[in-house]
Amino acid sequence: MTVRTTPWEPGTPCWYDLATPDQAASTQFYTATFGWDLMDTGPDYGHYMFCLVDSKPVAGIGTAPEGTGGQAPPVWTVYLAVEDADKTAAAIAGHGGTVLMPPMAIGDQGRMALATDPTGATFGIWQANQMFGAVLVNEPGGVVWNEHRSVDPHGARDFYASVFGYHYTQLPDEQSYTTVDGAGPGDTIGGIGGPDGDLPAHWMTYFSVTDTDRTAARAAGAGATLVAGPVDTPFGRMATLRDPQGVLFKIGSAPAG
Repeated sequence: MTVRTTPWEPGTPCWYDLATPDQAASTQFYTATFGWDLMDTGPDYGHYMFCLVDSKPVAGIGTAPEGTGGQAPPVWTVYLAVEDADKTAAAIAGHGGTVLMPPMAIGDQGRMALATDPTGATFGIWQANQMFGAVLVNEPGGVVWNEHRSVDPHGARDFYASVFGYHYTQLPDEQSYTTVDGAGPGDTIGGIGGPDGDLPAHWMTYFSVTDTDRTAARAAGAGATLVAGPVDTPFGRMATLRDPQGVLFKIGSAPAG
């Protein structure tokens, strides 16, 4: 079991949340799909829900935040860990990004901001205090992969390298796709590649599951639309789903054998 007990390194995807127009319907759908337990953070935090696996936070579900016109991003939002949200927000703006929501304190939990990169993909930043992000990852019900997709992967790589210090490794036989190798020596933390069909630029969140076909069927039974797959890949069996609120996400199980 991959359990995080210390703050995530700067630039690492550290938290994942869904801003939804119908929080009750979304929590009902995802608990049915992934078997998550929920923890209501209470009125001071707008009844934001922590999604739990084995009592460990893996993601959050809330309502669309103020400052974004009442509109939630069309995918799960990935938050990148930072040491100083204000300095990072300035760097985002200075390298062609747009700060949608300036840095703000979330009680004593940390500081967050929302932004778009020059390709138009939305992401968040998180400066940890009491809450440092996901505790359980790379296990069924938790996030297992994050990737950026756009028509300008080269521009995206330049932006994230400038702001977060990323460096990259080219995948064999994948001209436009590289892994993201963090801000220094360490593990691979995601990928950046060309467009995913006709979808606009986005960061996509992949959730780990034990059985992709069964989970896809369970999600469909709870109201999701199967967009693509399930299909076998060198990295496991994958499927793309659209939840009842129209939000895209992906699921994947480990390769056989």
